[in-house]
Amino acid sequence: MSSSVNEILNHAVNAQQNNNFIDAEKFYIKALNNDPNNYAALVNFGVLLKTLNRLNEAKEYFIKAIKINPKIELGYLNLGNVFFKLNKLEEAEANYKKTIEIKPNYAEAHFNLGIIYDNTDRPDQAELSYNEAIKLKPNYSQAYNNLGNLYRKLKRTNDAEINYKKLIEINPSSAEGYYNLGNLFNDMDQFDDALVNYTKATELNPDFVYCYNDLGSVYHKLHKLDDAIINYKKAIKLKPDYYEVYYNLGISLFTSNKSEEAYENYKKATELKSDYFEAYNNLGSVSQSLGKLEEAEKNYKKAIELKPNYAEAHYNLSNIKTYKDEDNQFNQMKDLILDKDLNNEQLYQLNFALAKAYEDLGNYAESFINYTKGNKLCKKMIGYNIKEDQNLFKQSEESYLKIKKYSSRFSDLSDNPNPIFILGMPRSGTSLAEQIISSHSNVFGAGELNFIESFGDKLARGINEVNYDNLLDFKNKYVQKLKEININRKHMVTDKMPLNFRYIGLILTVFPNAKIIHSKRDPAAICWGNYRQNFTEKRLIRYCYDLKDIVTYYNLYENLMNFWIKEFGNKIYNLNYEKLTINQEGETKKLINYLRLKWEDNCLNPEKNERSVKTASSKQIREKVYKGSSQKWKKFEPFLKGQLDNIVN
Repeated sequence: MSSSVNEILNHAVNAQQNNNFIDAEKFYIKALNNDPNNYAALVNFGVLLKTLNRLNEAKEYFIKAIKINPKIELGYLNLGNVFFKLNKLEEAEANYKKTIEIKPNYAEAHFNLGIIYDNTDRPDQAELSYNEAIKLKPNYSQAYNNLGNLYRKLKRTNDAEINYKKLIEINPSSAEGYYNLGNLFNDMDQFDDALVNYTKATELNPDFVYCYNDLGSVYHKLHKLDDAIINYKKAIKLKPDYYEVYYNLGISLFTSNKSEEAYENYKKATELKSDYFEAYNNLGSVSQSLGKLEEAEKNYKKAIELKPNYAEAHYNLSNIKTYKDEDNQFNQMKDLILDKDLNNEQLYQLNFALAKAYEDLGNYAESFINYTKGNKLCKKMIGYNIKEDQNLFKQSEESYLKIKKYSSRFSDLSDNPNPIFILGMPRSGTSLAEQIISSHSNVFGAGELNFIESFGDKLARGINEVNYDNLLDFKNKYVQKLKEININRKHMVTDKMPLNFRYIGLILTVFPNAKIIHSKRDPAAICWGNYRQNFTEKRLIRYCYDLKDIVTYYNLYENLMNFWIKEFGNKIYNLNYEKLTINQEGETKKLINYLRLKWEDNCLNPEKNERSVKTASSKQIREKVYKGSSQKWKKFEPFLKGQLDNIVN
């Protein structure tokens, strides 16, 4: 090679290293004009063209370099890289193998071959190649990373963890290593460990947009919704077109009772991704919670249009429409439920949806069949045993005997805002009670809050030590959450989590001035209502997928409520749902008087209350209070075969 070509090549390489790609290209072309068969110029120019994503041009230069000197490995390696980027994996594999044939100890070639095996679902060969690369280059951090990813995909979690930690040991500043280790812990539901690693990743790389999204997801799972929202918003600031984050942010906002903001974020997600069927479904849910039923129906239908087998959207749509005939959507569900590729979750959603449709159409036999199928699938999925709740109820009574000893120490503590607990069995009328009470100008309706269970369950059951400090900590955490939710700074806030009846002893010990409204209804109506309702929160409501379990649970509830009433007497206000629907004004006035609130006529028109409602009754409470709903279960009595006969009444 002439000295002039050497000089030109040096200029080209320097320009390329300094990212001056325009000058680098000019120098390579000049060098090749002087020496068309210059191997170094051909390979380096090919690398430059690959960097510029001019892949087909790069390919031709590498091919020419190989023809000139087929015994040098560099041309094959780079040609393999180009084929990989062109998604021509067979050609890439052949060139990596040729590279290794010429130079068996070429760690990068083994690593790249591992990537090919990884991408073509040959995990055993991928593992061998990655390990060979590490053997040849013990500090090959990216090989440890890929091996960790491979093991994570294979659910070999211990091996994945070892490799991610080895990557971090070699390169402590690897944000990717901490991120992937966070993903692994997230997979294993080790959320605290996931948080530590995600947080470290963002410290090392403050612009790690995807990590902020996953941080938000973990905080949401931990019910730390404010932190989830903060991290989702950081991701959006870094990547304003990140449609998944708008969707995730919408979920956390909706869970935080910020329905209007949730609506805006779901809407933004659909604007960025027009076929985002999950976002349309959630838009339907938030519209439904806001009482915008026509818009909800429109969005559910859009979700189904985009994904015809979207069982959840079919179920949601079935809940807000009244079937007058076997319409197109009804027939669509009938055809869809026969699809053998559906999983159990899709099948139970469709069974509940069809059951509701058949019930509307007066075909109670088919309706009962579908309710039964849906419930059997749910019970199988969650693996419930009634002994779980029998133990929980027993623990609640036994632990209360320790908790009550501290009641005098809370008697002088004031509460601001003052909580109103509306509780009882699900489907007992708690939503209507909250809608009536929150129609009052001094009351904020917060909906179903999980804070008592989150902060107090282990105390209430004696799992955590019962002492004054722990009880006070529980009280302070709960009050702080109420203050955050009570955006209008109302004097009183409702907490309508029905299953809080399990914690009445704990509640009235630390909140002696709290108001407890116990919603009662015809037991058979409650039990049937639980059976026919597809509750979304299956973590909490696990008993309701078998009629025998429901009856047993109902009797446990009655016994526990009798225990609380003996303890607290008239501190617990019993609100009878049937009496309320028959004598709405009289019962409502007694209820408002119990709360020591001045009478307001708005409380007689709960259907006009425009607050967001996310419960199963979100449609019904937008309608005027009506009589007779507790008798609907009797339409199914011929199919029940006396299964509701053993309810304590």
